[in-house]
Amino acid sequence: MGSKAVTDNEWHFVAGVYDEKNLIPYVDGEQFNPRGAAGKPATNNAPFIIGAQGPAGNSGPLKGIIDEVAVYDTALDEDEIAEVMEGLTKQFHAVEAIGKLAVTWGHLKASGK
Repeated sequence: MGSKAVTDNEWHFVAGVYDEKNLIPYVDGEQFNPRGAAGKPATNNAPFIIGAQGPAGNSGPLKGIIDEVAVYDTALDEDEIAEVMEGLTKQFHAVEAIGKLAVTWGHLKASGK
């Protein structure tokens, strides 16, 4: 989707939007390298690929882990991208491990009680 390397071993929010005219990639809510799209993308004639090398072999495989994937049936604008990103950030950072059953059980098992 673009050429921005994310190589800092940190979690990043990556999104791509096709609005029937342009391909717009985002990393952490910021646009980079938007460009016009030549024609409509294939729908049922080509596989939908995330994180792997495309059939033409013109892009490298993903080096990392994909955690969550969502596909929308409409092009999101920049504000909607930010809203999704902020919602996911709150969802995944809102959990405190201390005092949870699994953590307590792990401590009990480790102490031999």
